[in-house]
Amino acid sequence: YLAAAARQSGHPTSIIDGYANDLASGELLDAVLRVRPDVVGFTCTTFDWPLVASVARRLREQRPELRIIIGGPQLSLYPDECMTEAAVDVAVVGEGDQTIVELLDRADAGEDLAGVAGTLVRRGDEVVHSPSAAPIEDLDALPSPALELLPLGRYRALDLPSPFVSMVTSRACPFRCRSGSQVYVAGTSRPP
Repeated sequence: YLAAAARQSGHPTSIIDGYANDLASGELLDAVLRVRPDVVGFTCTTFDWPLVASVARRLREQRPELRIIIGGPQLSLYPDECMTEAAVDVAVVGEGDQTIVELLDRADAGEDLAGVAGTLVRRGDEVVHSPSAAPIEDLDALPSPALELLPLGRYRALDLPSPFVSMVTSRACPFRCRSGSQVYVAGTSRPP
């Protein structure tokens, strides 16, 4: 979804699925470096946080000028804790479809990334908190996922036809879950 939003806004985008391609952390690092990006974005679950933090640190060592943006469930639940990782430049909290486009637009223009709604941005030793981003009201206005950027032939599910891809087609948790912030159900502005 985020790659599609970035591409729709004119930002060249690649996806490296380390799990699908069975990449060890060093191989993932090498794959990212071969692309020679200006910005790297990670989607991160809590389970993935140690790996993502490690790869981000190694990227920072090899490419100090690289902008590293991390989002996903881990960052939405624990943004301040994740920003203690010095390699992370930006944490995206909540929906990232519009946020990533604004961040990439600013990065391309050489502008400060602080102030984009729904982000925490590192400025040296300081972390700048921005206001929460409003939930996306019309999910149908978002572009379809950029499936063509994925290694579809690598996705399998037991005895289902290959390739097999699961997709998230709504937002938030249908089970009335709550993190430290408001949770919205499926793009509505009505809290659960």
